[in-house]
Formats: sequence, C-alpha cells, structure tokens
Amino acid sequence: MQSCSLRLLPLLAAGLAACHSVTAPRSSLVGPGTGTQDGMQPYDTCLVTQRLLLPDGASAAHAGRPFGIALSSSRTAFVTLSEHRRLARAELAGAAGGGPAFSQTIAVGAAPTDVALNSRGTRAYVTNRFGGSISIVDVALNRTIGTLGLAGKPWRVKVAPGDSILWATNDAGGIYAYRLSTGHQVAALQAHQPVNGVAVGGNGHAWFGLRNGTVVEVDTRTYRVSRTFTVGGYPQDVALSPDGRQLYVANALGMVQFLDLATGTVTTTIALPGGGGFALALSDDGDDLYVSTGTASGKVWVIDPPERRIEHVIITGGVPRRIVIDRNGEGAVVANEDGFVDIIP
Repeated sequence: MQSCSLRLLPLLAAGLAACHSVTAPRSSLVGPGTGTQDGMQPYDTCLVTQRLLLPDGASAAHAGRPFGIALSSSRTAFVTLSEHRRLARAELAGAAGGGPAFSQTIAVGAAPTDVALNSRGTRAYVTNRFGGSISIVDVALNRTIGTLGLAGKPWRVKVAPGDSILWATNDAGGIYAYRLSTGHQVAALQAHQPVNGVAVGGNGHAWFGLRNGTVVEVDTRTYRVSRTFTVGGYPQDVALSPDGRQLYVANALGMVQFLDLATGTVTTTIALPGGGGFALALSDDGDDLYVSTGTASGKVWVIDPPERRIEHVIITGGVPRRIVIDRNGEGAVVANEDGFVDIIP
C-alpha cells in the first residue's frame, strides 16, 4: 500500500497542498450480498510527484497527444505520440529533480496508440491505428526494424509472459496472436466489439475487455474462447491479480469491478467519483491498483484491492490515458494527452 508523497512539482507548488483528506460515501463500495454500506470512507487527494514534458510540449497538439506508455526495468520510458507518428523516449533514472524530459523520438506508423516491451526491454512493439501495422523497435538502436501486419485499426498490444507470443487487438473486435520468433500470426479471433482491455496470465489464459459489457477469456494453448463474463457497462482495461484469482475491470460508466474468476461473478464494484474508468496498472504486490479516468475528470484513482476501497486520488488534470507501474521508483507513470507524462505516488 503506497502512502501519498509530500513532494511537489515546482510548477504546481504555489498555493496547493500536496495531500489532504477527503471523504467519499461508502456506498462507492458494494460487496456480494451486503448491499449498500452506510457511513463515509476517507481517502487522500494528492498532486503528481514529477511532470515531464514531451518534445515541443507547449500544447497538446504540439506534443502529439501522448497516449500509450511502457517502462523497462532500467526505467527507460516509451510514450506513443498519437498525432506525430513517433515514439518518444526518456531515461527516468536521470529525470529526478526536473531533469531531462523526453528528448528522443523514434519514427513509427500513423497514429500510434499503444506500446509494449518484452521482458528484457530490448524490443518495443507499437500499434499504429491508421497504419494497419505493429512497429517493431530495437531499443538499443533506437529505431524501427520491422513491422507486423494487422487488419483494421490496431489498438492494444501486450507481450505474453515468456516473450514468445504477442497479443494485439483492433477497434473492430479482432484479437490476434503472433509468434515473435517468426513474426507469424498464429491466431485470429473475432469479438465483434472494440477491445480495449488485455491481460495475459501465466496459467494458460488471457482476458479481453469488450465495449458491449462483457469480458472474454481465451485459452492461450488452443486459442479458443473458453468463457464469456457479463459485467455490464462499457469495460475498458483489465488487470489480473497476482494470485490469478481476480480480474479487475475498468468501466467507462465510472467504476472498477472485481471479477472472481472461479465463480465468474462480479463480487465488488468501486465507484469513481466524477466518472471515468479507462486504463489500469497493478503493483507487483497487488496492493495498489491505479485507474485513469480518460476524458472524464483529469484524475488517477488508487485503489487498495485487499481492503476493497479507494486509497487516494491524484489530480493530474488534462486527459490521463495509459499507466505503467514504476517498479524501481515506486508509484506509477501516466501518459496524458495534454502533452506531458506524470510520475505519481
């Protein structure tokens, strides 16, 4: 469980407190068979720890609208610039105290929306929404070395544990698997709905959030849909608990749902005051679940899954999009369409 940082951004320090306590209705937490709970539930409101600007980041348009983000174990960050056909790069290990921002960019395809790294951080894979492809970036060379073809408008990308399979989706409901050693597509499934959530476990299953109110489970050995869960609303991102028993679902209706994978039922729903529910990132110990709100409220919520409650909220402003856990720096890093990247507690 993270405590809220007391460090302030220099550009935000004037007239603002780092953290202060707020209370939210406990009705934001609903458990199985318990109904609405009475009383109030406190949580902290915090500012970001550090803000990094993108190249030419005086405005969201000039910065290319940062959207997807990935972070290596050495804290090399990659951010997709969806309007610039570029992937921005920065070394966060040298960015303390307002140090270097994103000074390098790599040419990729049209409208890059998502980026994923292999486990060693040697390859980055970028979905190009208007390019019908996935760019393969050599991190050491700092350039694109190849592409994978993908039908429709590519959207999400995720490297499976073991680095042998790459999963990708498009906004027409396509779910695809590629064998990275050959670049060959080994599976193609059709969900007939936009797929914005991808979680891949090491237990032979992957999960995909569909905008029609369902989550599909795919057997990664047979590449067939094994189960479909109805959660309602508009599922966005999904994240798997460390023990593999629960799937967390960000829902655009303004909530995060806890899906019990043994029973296939939603056991807890946590409402997000102000709405939203776009991207998720879960700490390795499972104690902190970060939830961005996209266009809804300019906030990133932090949920304590074991306690099933909101822990605190970070005010980012702008349009916070994809999030990645910062395993060496503690906290998380979030791309924001308004032209910056935030390091948050």
